[in-house]
Order: sequence, then structure tokens, then C-alpha cells
Amino acid sequence: MIQEFFKPQTVAEAVTLKEKYRDEAVFMAGGTDVNCRDASSAVEKVIGIEQLALNAISETDKAVLIGAGVTIQDLIDSPKVPEQLSKAAAHFVNRNIRNMATIGGNIASNNSTSNLIPILVALDAELKLAGSDTPVSVYEYITREMSRLIESIRILSENLEKPYGIRKFSHTANDISVIVAAVTLNIRNEIVSNVRVAAGGVSKHVMRLKELENKLEGNKLPAGTEIEDTVNKAVSPLKDIRGGVRFKKYLAGVLVSDCIYDAQTGIEKRDAK
Repeated sequence: MIQEFFKPQTVAEAVTLKEKYRDEAVFMAGGTDVNCRDASSAVEKVIGIEQLALNAISETDKAVLIGAGVTIQDLIDSPKVPEQLSKAAAHFVNRNIRNMATIGGNIASNNSTSNLIPILVALDAELKLAGSDTPVSVYEYITREMSRLIESIRILSENLEKPYGIRKFSHTANDISVIVAAVTLNIRNEIVSNVRVAAGGVSKHVMRLKELENKLEGNKLPAGTEIEDTVNKAVSPLKDIRGGVRFKKYLAGVLVSDCIYDAQTGIEKRDAK
């Protein structure tokens, strides 16, 4: 149960509070994660950051910058947001959640079944962390289980130009995802390059499937069954109320394979114009 709620007026003040209380305190914007924690993971000190104006979206010739306080619904509604993120944001369960949850909070919560993290990883998205000029990749942030305040997300335009695929499976339209997958790649003369494959719900964190990336890089696309088999061997999902290990392995293979061929279809459509 929350016992103390701090409301810093600057990013620097928020960082100072976090340095003071460390793991005793968490940052909170929309609160969709913090307010849903059970007794085993509840926190007593919360640092509210909703008032810090981290909700700008801007574009340059080289990149798109998205403030950590931008809501999931904003990702859908804003014409400045790339379609990859808009489509991923539309996978969130309902508008009430989307109006409150933020992109920064979704990354920081580091849920394995996040609908946003896989596509951000596949796009090599980088984070601007408060108090630092050195960018950190989304993948490094989640795998190192970092808890520093995220100010903004940066995605290079060249990565946004890559064909992509996004897939997710949930039992109902109003349920959280069981498996999430995202892929970006280039194909020229049937040869695959610059591949990124990310999957959620298959490990403690969203993971890059580097073995599959290496298998695809510099080669022609293999059959879907070969892709599924590689994914099946690489992932280690846990059995829970939403599915067993074999079921999740199967789903991950199918969704990743579908993402790869969705990206190929995107290339074919682009080249046909």
C-alpha cells in the first residue's frame, strides 16, 4: 500500500528522490502497473512524474522523438507517431487503459508480454535517461533491469523505413497478450539483411532471438516450418494460467514466422508501387 507520494516539479528533483530512496520508491505516471501490484510487489513510496511534461512528440529528418509521458492512446491518435508503434499500441486491451498508460511506464514496467517493447527492440529504439547524455537501447534497459527515469524514446528514421511485422495472441480482445512478436528486416535480391527479431511472453523479459537473426542474415528466407523450429528451440516460456510451455513455444514460432513473411509482403507491396 502506498504510504508516501512525492510530486517533484522538475526531472532533477525526481532523480534526487529516486537516488535517496532507491528500491523503496518507484516512478509513476499513469499508474496502471503500480496500482495493480499485489502485496508481494507493492511499494510504499511513489514518485509521481505525470506533471513533468514528458509528453512531446517531435520529428526530424533523422529520427522521431517520443516523450516518456506520451500515453498509449496518443501513440494511436498522433499523426507524428510511426505506424509501427500505432499498430502495437492498438493491441492494448481497452481505451481506459490506453488513456492512462504511458510508453515510458510500459518500458519501465518491463513486462514480458508488453505489446510495445518487442517492436521497440526490433527498431533498435534508444532511451534518453534523466541525468545522462549517453543513450541506452531499450533492449539494454530491460535486460539489465534498469530503473532510471526515462525522459524520451528515439527511433532512427532509417530503422522506421525497414519493412516490419507485428503479431500478438491473446485469448480474448480484452485480455493481456500471451505471446507478442515483432520483426524488422531488409530483403534485396531475395537476400535478407539487417534483421531484428523480438518476442515477448517467452522468457523473463522480451528477448531478441539472435540465433534466428544470425540464421536469416545474408541468406534467403527459409520455409516457415524451419523458422518455427528455430524459435521453438530458442525460447523458454513458463507455464501459467494462459498456457503451457508447448503451447507457448508453438505460438511463438508461428507468430515470428508470420511477422517475417508480413515484412516480406511489405517489401513486395513497396516495390510494386
